[in-house]
Amino acid sequence: MNLFSKEWKTSSRSAAMWVVLAIFSLIAAWIFWILMDGYVQSQGRFSQLPNPPSVTEVVFLSFIKTLAILMIFVVSIVSSLAFASEKRNGTLALLLQNRRGDWHTIRSKYKALLLQLLLFLTPLILVLMTLYLATELHERQVICAIIGLLLMMMWMAAFGLWFSLLVPNTAAAVLLSFLVFASLWVFGQTSLSAAEWGKNWLIVLSPAYHLQQFHQGQLPLASLWYFLGGAFTGILLAKQALNQQRSQLI
Repeated sequence: MNLFSKEWKTSSRSAAMWVVLAIFSLIAAWIFWILMDGYVQSQGRFSQLPNPPSVTEVVFLSFIKTLAILMIFVVSIVSSLAFASEKRNGTLALLLQNRRGDWHTIRSKYKALLLQLLLFLTPLILVLMTLYLATELHERQVICAIIGLLLMMMWMAAFGLWFSLLVPNTAAAVLLSFLVFASLWVFGQTSLSAAEWGKNWLIVLSPAYHLQQFHQGQLPLASLWYFLGGAFTGILLAKQALNQQRSQLI
């Protein structure tokens, strides 16, 4: 059995992952219900506006943004198990003996992690099906928003792998990941206006800012580079950290 299959088999048998997925799905369903109820209750007020907001803007994009916030918690937990659990179980030394090298180890861990995270998009798929059956959506905005969320998950997963290698146990890895991701997200909430760049330049470091760009119904090149370049950087840092772990064991 190769490393990717082993990782996926281990995670799929983990009760903790399914519990987290169940809680995540319940929270997502509750949030969707609140958004839909608010939209229906606001129909009278929206009808008086010359350009009333669509269900895509009020419900779907708000749901995507909330899902992204929840993903900070999920990725912090799931990615931290990648290597911190190996240290806890005393199997890191065996993992470092992989003859196919560090790249294969990191790549297998990363692919298994992304596959796990895709399971957490189940509520999004159900929401999409519900909205498509009930109303019309702006397809371009929907597609771009989903791409932005997927890229953000890839970005966080890569850095989560790195954080998992930096600390000695799972709890510390979860805490480090959450603090970093949450702090960067908060930076993006200070202002999303391009006119404020001179005062709040830190927002360009925030995933919240770049995710917002995808909600405009476009694929901004700068935000694509931010997520894809960040994911590649996180993987490189994880490889370097894994190599340092091997040096310490020699």
